[in-house]
Amino acid sequence: MVLQLAASRQFLVGAAHMSFPGLGHIRADGGKYERIPVNYESDPGQH
Repeated sequence: MVLQLAASRQFLVGAAHMSFPGLGHIRADGGKYERIPVNYESDPGQH
């Protein structure tokens, strides 16, 4: 139920012990859920 809510409302989800950057969104894919990590740039001002 929590994953369904996070996916349907496009919540930004953060958790410890997840691969870097540890933030992302949840996407429903049929009967399962997938974490989509946020885009991360170490130095966005240099592009």
